[in-house]
Amino acid sequence: MQEISNKFPTIKERILYVLECKGIVKDKFFTKIGMTYGNFTGSAKKTPLNSTSIGNILLEIPDINLDWLISGEGNVFKKNQIISKVASPGIEYSKIKKSENSTIEDLRKQNDNQRNDIEWFKKELDKKQEMIDALLSGSVTIKK
Repeated sequence: MQEISNKFPTIKERILYVLECKGIVKDKFFTKIGMTYGNFTGSAKKTPLNSTSIGNILLEIPDINLDWLISGEGNVFKKNQIISKVASPGIEYSKIKKSENSTIEDLRKQNDNQRNDIEWFKKELDKKQEMIDALLSGSVTIKK
């Protein structure tokens, strides 16, 4: 990512920029860091962040370049950093695998249900089209 210098004069504006770049939902992000979107709008945008807030931001976006975040100088993201998610020591792989399989099965069921719904709507649409065609042809009359 190219250097962006002084384009975003405040830390809060730089954070909003990163959220946009990464496609992160603002409300969810701010909830995770213990703040609200209101802290990043209007005149509140010009107020400083405390170290706890900055720490929480770094926990949520570990690839952000701290130098850029603080000063606005340099690259937005750390260069050549490989970020991998590793399961916590207390979580067993088999539990993770079971959870993934359960999620996949739930999605398959949901997909099947949606396919059934689509088929039902298609049939209903065909019935309505037959009624319209019959009305237009004059073979059916409507009683008042």
